[in-house]
Amino acid sequence: MRMVLGSIRYLQDTPINWMPQLSAAIAADGTVIGPVYTQKRLSIPYSLLSREVIAAVLSAEDKRFFSHWGVDWIAILRAAWKDVRARRIVQGGSTITQQLVRNIVLRDNKRSISRKIRESFIALLIERQLGKQQILEAYLNAVYFGHGVYGIRMAALHYLGREPSMGNRFRRCSIARRYAKRAWSLL
Repeated sequence: MRMVLGSIRYLQDTPINWMPQLSAAIAADGTVIGPVYTQKRLSIPYSLLSREVIAAVLSAEDKRFFSHWGVDWIAILRAAWKDVRARRIVQGGSTITQQLVRNIVLRDNKRSISRKIRESFIALLIERQLGKQQILEAYLNAVYFGHGVYGIRMAALHYLGREPSMGNRFRRCSIARRYAKRAWSLL
């Protein structure tokens, strides 16, 4: 329980660059020697994300994000029903908050009932402490996009060659579509 409360305070009090960031080794003359990183990531504040990117990610991941308290019981029941009918796990019911908990607090991708219960409990606690924008910002800066790329800003730079807030509406949405495809391929 102490770890959970510490993690919530950490998410609440720390600026968005608390996650490992992309950096470079620079020679004495100022030339870049090469990248140095454990995770290829550049964070971006919520205020710089376009409405289209946010809407596309919410549409793919958590349609009721702004109306639940961290756990979407409707989504969990829907996923459980589909899993029972298929006799295997075919759909998840996790909210963005639960995914954030799984990837940052628990760091556990093993599917089990006990992990889901812990994840749900911590998600409810986080939702009581943080605002929806803080949760979405942390999630979009933490999510894995494939090819060693973490966070929506680095994904936009890697796959599209531009910031996620730049370009026309089509280009801003294409990074979110790429995210949705990657998310489904990981299931």
